Amino acid sequence: MAALLLLASAALRLGGNGGNGETGNKTVAKLRTLQALPPALVGIVLVSANAPYQDLVKVQDGDVVNLDALGATALNLRADIDPARATEVGSVTFVYDSGQKSRTEKVAPFALGGDSGGVYNA
Repeated sequence: MAALLLLASAALRLGGNGGNGETGNKTVAKLRTLQALPPALVGIVLVSANAPYQDLVKVQDGDVVNLDALGATALNLRADIDPARATEVGSVTFVYDSGQKSRTEKVAPFALGGDSGGVYNA
C-alpha cells in the first residue's frame, strides 16, 4: 500500500507589531495536511535536520508554526507510520506546492526532504 500525503505550506516573514503585542520579525509556516490521515499514518512531525536531529513539533492541519522560535535552521517533515501496520506501507508520497510537486519515500523514515542513514536532509 502506498500512502499519499498532501502538504501545502507558506513561509512568511512578518515584521513590526502584528497587533498581538509582539514586535520584531519572525518566520512562520502554515501547514495544511490531509484532514483525515490514511489509517497507517499516525502523524506528521516537523524535525530538525541539524544535530541532534530531534522531533520539534507534531503538526496538525492548519497549524501555524513560528520557525524562529524552534531554534533550528534546517527542517524536514516526517510521516510517522503505525508500527503495527508498517509492513502494509511500501511508500509515502508527499504532494506539495498546490499539487505541482511531489516526492516519494520508499524507506523509513518517510521524510519529505529525505535522509541519509536516518540523518535528515534539509
